[in-house]
Amino acid sequence: MIELLMQQSVNEEESIRSIVAESLGRLFAAYPSELISAVDHGLKTGDALKKSTIAKSVKYSGQKATENQHFKTVALDLIKLKSESDPEVKKNALEGLTTIVHSNVQLVRDLLSDMQMFAFAEVPIRKELIEEVDIGPFT
Repeated sequence: MIELLMQQSVNEEESIRSIVAESLGRLFAAYPSELISAVDHGLKTGDALKKSTIAKSVKYSGQKATENQHFKTVALDLIKLKSESDPEVKKNALEGLTTIVHSNVQLVRDLLSDMQMFAFAEVPIRKELIEEVDIGPFT
């Protein structure tokens, strides 16, 4: 089943990737020991779609976490995604980190400065990400 989720994590359809992220996240919350290697490997290797989907899955698993040590490993992997060029990967990584912090702040207390640097690096307005659209008299 995990192989099927990992295959579909690079699907071109956003809706399919969202379903994969939610499914993987809920499974990871229930079976963290069995899935940590797949999540860890997916966040470190693969293309941007796979990293983005797996990072998004952390949002669905962080609040239901039972084994905290696995989430520290995932948090370290998510922090490393700050060097990615794809904005969707960074957004999902930050959302996953936010979920981990809100549910297990004592677990990642020593990583908070790295998380802050990651978040603050994404705060400035980036002109290349702004898309202007003409809607009648408005732009």
